[in-house]
Amino acid sequence: MVKNKILLAALLILGFTSCGGKKTDNRTAEATMEAARKELNNNYVDTMMLTRSTFSKQVNCNGRLRAVAKSELTMSGNGILQEILVHSGSVVRKGDLMAVTDTEEATIALNKAEQELEYARVKLLDALMGQGYREDLSDVPEVVLERTRLSS
Repeated sequence: MVKNKILLAALLILGFTSCGGKKTDNRTAEATMEAARKELNNNYVDTMMLTRSTFSKQVNCNGRLRAVAKSELTMSGNGILQEILVHSGSVVRKGDLMAVTDTEEATIALNKAEQELEYARVKLLDALMGQGYREDLSDVPEVVLERTRLSS
């Protein structure tokens, strides 16, 4: 409605300047056209305060929405993403699984740590047996066990 009025005004101004008995230079006509184009490019939007009520009409409009709150996501470990379980616009809650990482590197690191632990146990047992204690460690005093554990 507002655009139609602006367009009509621009056409009237253009008509008067081009059909008038008086000659105008080309620059004036171009300036008038430029002013009319600028008026057409202005976007006027009617706004109103909303109140809670029952919808009686449906309004279709285009626009862009922004999220009220955003969150940055961090992974608890390193790895390559194997699967993403959500997509843009998904509703998620705290604790929901959103992505799965490749567990191969973690499995390798766990196996290596278990082997190192077993090696440390064997080394401790070897050191205690070298001091004359039995394999079941039942006769090893706590002080000797702790000192050997720290030194081995």
